[in-house]
Amino acid sequence: MDRGQSHLSLRIEGQPIAASHFCSGISSCLSLASAVSDSVAGRANSFSWYVEVEDGNRLVHYHPRAKSAPESHIPKALDAIVDGLRKIDSGCTQRPLHFSDRSLRMAMRLAALASRREVDSVEVLRPGDGCRLGPQSLAPLRRMLGLQRQESGTVEGRLQAISDRNGRLQFIVEDELTRRSVACLIAEDKLFEAMTAFRQRVAVFGDTRYRKDGSLLSIEVQSLSRFPPADRLPGIEDVRGIAN
Repeated sequence: MDRGQSHLSLRIEGQPIAASHFCSGISSCLSLASAVSDSVAGRANSFSWYVEVEDGNRLVHYHPRAKSAPESHIPKALDAIVDGLRKIDSGCTQRPLHFSDRSLRMAMRLAALASRREVDSVEVLRPGDGCRLGPQSLAPLRRMLGLQRQESGTVEGRLQAISDRNGRLQFIVEDELTRRSVACLIAEDKLFEAMTAFRQRVAVFGDTRYRKDGSLLSIEVQSLSRFPPADRLPGIEDVRGIAN
């Protein structure tokens, strides 16, 4: 495939990287490129994207082809992607031009990938230009998305819907106070513990993130405790006996 000058590239450097994390990076970069390009073109499905993995390298090339937008929009889209990511990486909290919430979430996934211990760097490149994303990009992205508060906290509710999303294991807890779903992100070594607590009432402690309106959005799980079943909880007669 002729790369020419109108393509985007993703380079992920580091120690051996789990296939799920590498594939998540490829998918996130593609989704980011597609969302920004559609904004530049002012229409959906503006380009078709073809992916090429360079032999012997952790370098992935994305080749856009005009679909519902003219070919002349491609360089503008590539500029918008790289310039926007560079602005984010600089710490600026003003949303880059043509970056929707979806684009910002995809950029956050790339920055989170760069934060992993086994990953040395994540770069998004175009011929003659490029940008490196890292952990420092997470703070401005959170502010742009309205994820303003981050602190330790606990959520209580019923554990539901264990899943693997883009290389991250998580389960959902319906907060008993607000009745809103909270995404609980877990490490591999806590998967069995979560599975044994499926559909049970739990208390989850960890680093929490909040929406701009103050409601709990997600929690990075540090510990998980199960409540006893309702039929094992002491009744009023048991409590009276304890009191006496």
